[in-house]
Amino acid sequence: MKNTIINRLFLFTSMAFLAGCQKSKDMTVPATSQVAIEFKSTHLLVQENETNRVIEILLDKPASKDGMVKLSIDSIQQTRFTTEPALVNGQINLPISKNQGSAAVKIIPVNNSAYDGNQLLVMTLSNPTEGFRLGQKKSLAFTLADDDTSGNPLAKSVANFPTKEIKISETKSEGETLTIQFSKALEAEGSLEIAIQSPHAIYGTHFLSRPAAVNGKIILHPAIGNNAASITIVPVNNSIINGDFGINLTIANTSGSIQKGTELNHTVKIADDELTNKPKGYATSGGGWGLQKLYEYNEAGDIKQVHIETSAPANSTRIETYFYNAQKQIVKINTHPQIDMVFTWTNGKITKSETIDHGITNKYTLFEYDNFGNVSGAANYYRQPNGQFKLGSLMGYLYFTDRNLYKSLYYIPKEGSDDYTLISTRTYEGYIDAENPFPMVDIHPAVKTQRKLPSSYRIEENGADLRYNFTYEFRNDGLVSKRIATGSQTSETATYLYY
Repeated sequence: MKNTIINRLFLFTSMAFLAGCQKSKDMTVPATSQVAIEFKSTHLLVQENETNRVIEILLDKPASKDGMVKLSIDSIQQTRFTTEPALVNGQINLPISKNQGSAAVKIIPVNNSAYDGNQLLVMTLSNPTEGFRLGQKKSLAFTLADDDTSGNPLAKSVANFPTKEIKISETKSEGETLTIQFSKALEAEGSLEIAIQSPHAIYGTHFLSRPAAVNGKIILHPAIGNNAASITIVPVNNSIINGDFGINLTIANTSGSIQKGTELNHTVKIADDELTNKPKGYATSGGGWGLQKLYEYNEAGDIKQVHIETSAPANSTRIETYFYNAQKQIVKINTHPQIDMVFTWTNGKITKSETIDHGITNKYTLFEYDNFGNVSGAANYYRQPNGQFKLGSLMGYLYFTDRNLYKSLYYIPKEGSDDYTLISTRTYEGYIDAENPFPMVDIHPAVKTQRKLPSSYRIEENGADLRYNFTYEFRNDGLVSKRIATGSQTSETATYLYY
């Protein structure tokens, strides 16, 4: 009896257990406890020349157990790429391990040299195993972009600067916009890297750009459909003379649907407004010889350097560099390597100049002034072999009442006498009422001997009497642009330059 009761109880318990198992098997796992699987993004651009691209598949929480999801790629040109894991009949059974938080598939483009066109690929997730479900991003569309142009009716957009150079004023506060032209409107994403360099201008001090440059580079991302990109160069205006600046822009790199053309460089010149119409220099030629002087200025507007070129009797170039004291008085001109002209000031006037060659003074000049502040005389002393200095020549200067030079006289002392012999004279008999940027007579750099333009020039020396007449041409703003000297069967032309 006892065994029968036990057997019946065992039978009842077993039936109840089996019923419970059957009930558990029929129950559906709630969606909230399932792991959602989806792509990280829904659209991608993959370049044919990329090594590979990782397609990320995200799980909304770590997998509670092992599983699998099917990944299908809809493409009729599967020879243009491979995958890791490999496709089998256009599908990948992607395994998911317990505690895994993400999965990935690699797309490996096949880079060839033929144009195959861009290819749209659609990747789809499906058939997740028990415990997993599909998220919202269950499809991913990406474009496989062909990087070849030969035979391509839809080739990449070629980027070029349409012009080589522009010049803008420092005062142009809105800046100047430069265009980078594309050969056609962009059909896909692309970017340009523009390098900015300047030998003198400092970014942030002398100019800015829009977009801003970082470490000398501007990255542009023009929108699809655009046929050009642009950069704006903005000068920084100030009240000092910096000189003109040149800024060089180069299309250094491109990516995506943009490729570099042939016109990759552009120069922006910023004109210093403090230099506008300031004399830049002059060039004189005639009778088989030539001379050119070009002037640079410091921040205070004084001459900093003079670049000199001569073409007779032989071609030569040199630079004179000017130096000033704290009172902005010129104290030295370096005329040649280790050769200087040094000036001494007394009561606001230069009273002495010395030519010092490799540390040794070989000449000095003493200056005298009239009551109007004009240099009336200059006595030139030269070093002798015994180290002593001897008066070698004496210059006398006469002026019109408007302080324009009338005559210069050149004397040498008579040996054993206090008298002097007149060797030559230079006479300027009249002047035109127009500003003279470059006087013909340069006594020293702190005085201007000819404020107006001379109309004639007479030389008397060695028994000769030579006369020259000057005619001038002027710009529309009244500044003289050319001087033509004629006379004594010769002709000479001087051209004046301005900033």
